[in-house]
Amino acid sequence: MDGYQVLEAMKADPVLRRIPVVAISGSSSEIDIARAYDDQISAYLVKPPGVDEYFAAIRSLKELWFHAAALPPKHDAASI
Repeated sequence: MDGYQVLEAMKADPVLRRIPVVAISGSSSEIDIARAYDDQISAYLVKPPGVDEYFAAIRSLKELWFHAAALPPKHDAASI
């Protein structure tokens, strides 16, 4: 399973879909980055990310995480 497949599985699960995901990839290709954001990635870092860059991404997602964790699972026609 590659990272895109893991992300796809998470986004298909009503409980997991709201968890913010940070991708750390060796690819700086605009196509790969666009695909990740199209697949609802929360942040995309290119390897090797600097410590400051990594922690800035995590801090920026902290509030999103707490908000997502507090919401009940969202059910849509695709997940029923």
